[in-house]
Amino acid sequence: MADSHSGSIVVGSGYGSTMVPVETSTNMSMESPSFDINSPEAWDVLGAGRSVSNEYVTGTSAMRVAAFFQAVWMISGDVGKLPLNLYRRVNDDSREIEVGHHAHRVASIAPNKWMSPLRFWRRMMVQYLVYGNAYAVIHRRGNGQIDSLEPLLSDRTVSDWQDGRLWVVTEKPYDSYHSELFAYYPHEILKLEGLILNDMDTALNTIRQARETIGLALSQQGYGSRFFRGGGRVGGILQLPAAMPKVTRDKVEEGFRKTHENIDAAFRTVILREGAQFHPGQHSPRDSQMAEARQWEVTEVARWFNLHPSRLGVNEKSAYNSKIADNRDYLDRTLSTHLCEIAGEFNLKCVGKEYESGKLYAKHDTNELMWLDPVQRYQVYEIAIRNRIMSPNEARIKEDMPRYEGGDEYANPNTTSNNALTNDEQADDDETVDTTASADAFANLVRDKAEHTLSAFAGKASRAAVNKSRYAQWLQDKVATDAEHAATGVQSVFTALATTQGLPANHYGEAVTSTINSVVTRYRQLETDSNDASIKSDAKRVGAQMLAVLPDRLANLIGSETCTK
Repeated sequence: MADSHSGSIVVGSGYGSTMVPVETSTNMSMESPSFDINSPEAWDVLGAGRSVSNEYVTGTSAMRVAAFFQAVWMISGDVGKLPLNLYRRVNDDSREIEVGHHAHRVASIAPNKWMSPLRFWRRMMVQYLVYGNAYAVIHRRGNGQIDSLEPLLSDRTVSDWQDGRLWVVTEKPYDSYHSELFAYYPHEILKLEGLILNDMDTALNTIRQARETIGLALSQQGYGSRFFRGGGRVGGILQLPAAMPKVTRDKVEEGFRKTHENIDAAFRTVILREGAQFHPGQHSPRDSQMAEARQWEVTEVARWFNLHPSRLGVNEKSAYNSKIADNRDYLDRTLSTHLCEIAGEFNLKCVGKEYESGKLYAKHDTNELMWLDPVQRYQVYEIAIRNRIMSPNEARIKEDMPRYEGGDEYANPNTTSNNALTNDEQADDDETVDTTASADAFANLVRDKAEHTLSAFAGKASRAAVNKSRYAQWLQDKVATDAEHAATGVQSVFTALATTQGLPANHYGEAVTSTINSVVTRYRQLETDSNDASIKSDAKRVGAQMLAVLPDRLANLIGSETCTK
């Protein structure tokens, strides 16, 4: 450590804020005599670093790389437009959005007085994607309810240990020329955290880690610009006779530059006299494989953001046979980790005790991202209503249409109304359903149903795990029944699928039962592995692992080969 000094900074979120002395280091401060503005370390502190290609890479310069800009815009925009809903568990089998709760208001309606949810979460994601961390101050009212969320600049915010206590210190400008330091307790900050390698509380900075990739892309852009600025001609060496007078040499050189380097003279002919010769001294863009190199840089940028290159315009053969499969890969590969990070931090810091008690939880609604085109949607609705998985009004609600009287009944309209079809008409109607195109739709239904039923199953296990005695009683008396209910709920969708395929109703039953039984085995193992102190957290952990893996595993039972008669 170099020299240090003490100063006062504002502590708190603005409601009863106080000034306290905090020791801050000056070894990398502009005011320090040891601070060398020309050193690479100095540029690191100022938010820039020189790459091997001799380009200074900052957050601003990185956004001049089209692929980098597109990746940040795409991911931040998609996360920002997915609603973060706050749900209340009504009972073991159902949930509803808790619209009136203060946490739901700041998550999905108005994070603060000057931002919509899209703008707030997009701004947080931009900071998160570019700098590795994102921060927002949680402002609370006197009664403890959340008043607003205020985003901070990640490149002006650090975590710092002082006297054994962790602070989040940020610099806020209050006019064009002055700023002030504020320090917050960690529980006052909503923090999105990227990958951490060495530092206990600072994530890897994407700009610094990807410096060479971004610097090379900037160099390639600059090379192309300079090439066309010079009229599309390569540079080289102009050789003049040694005996040529200096005045003549200067005139030849000046005339050559005007003709050779001026973009307006790109198609003019250069005539060399007095024995002068020109020797090309660099490769052309074609010889340098600039087009291939620039395309490769797009692929490299895609890797930094864990994106499939086709998302950034790279023409590659895709393994996906439908748009929804492509979106599923995008959700699983790229977005899911970010969404879990946001929801987890929001539940911990903003929902708080009501989340810990199991009453409320926040979760993103990803249905819009995974939904189908209108024809496929209505095919799915028709199959779901016919097999009593959905009511007509539930389908209408998904399409933002009003309810109608009598539409809440779970009934097959082909068998319970005067409009019932004959067997021949029913067969013709079944042939119009494109089950191959609807494979992904059925997978989505399975996934949603599995999340719903398994969440209820996990909730029952968690509530039983007050202590080992009560947990053992649940295992003995109720786990088999609860597991059967979970399997039956998921199986209802598979039964509908098997019916459309002309297969036995229990065609998928063995796979579903085996999957649910694997969870029961995990829960039973806790009776041996856990004690009274850990049984509650262990049961929650098993439930979380089950919800993270099994819905997708069950959905993957539906493949394109199984959806074709």
